[in-house]
Amino acid sequence: TRMYGLIYSHKKLVQVVLAIIFLPFAFFGIDSYFSAGERGWNIATIGGQPVTEQEFALALQGRQNELQRMAGGRMDPALLDSSELRFAVLDGIVRQRLLVSQAARSGLLVSDQQLQQIISEQPAFQEDGKFSRARYEELLRRQNMTPIGFDNSLRRDLMVERVSNAYRA
Repeated sequence: TRMYGLIYSHKKLVQVVLAIIFLPFAFFGIDSYFSAGERGWNIATIGGQPVTEQEFALALQGRQNELQRMAGGRMDPALLDSSELRFAVLDGIVRQRLLVSQAARSGLLVSDQQLQQIISEQPAFQEDGKFSRARYEELLRRQNMTPIGFDNSLRRDLMVERVSNAYRA
């Protein structure tokens, strides 16, 4: 609770810092990141960590799939490949990275034990009410994900949720 109080008391300062970090993206033409070019280059760097083209492509595909599901598969494909959507996906990656960084500095980490418990409790990964490693790996393979990639993604999501909840408190 002391940590949450500290974060809450500096809420405005954190928001200003996040705005200052994000403004260069708006002023230097984010569209240039999405023009045709060589494969394998970095889209952006946040806190010294690159956002790879592959990471961006996976996030974009996930967002496009989510929008199609929400629209019942009736969304215009042109809307799914717009620069606005690409910008929103990159913005989401930037915000997530900043929140993960803040969570790590604030000690809001997710232990391996907590992560494994959350995964094992997911009904999608269970057979006869028990966690099935084979089912887990098969479902991830269908999503073109590895267990390590999924674990890291889930850990980031949980850290982001924790730091977001701290700001809401």
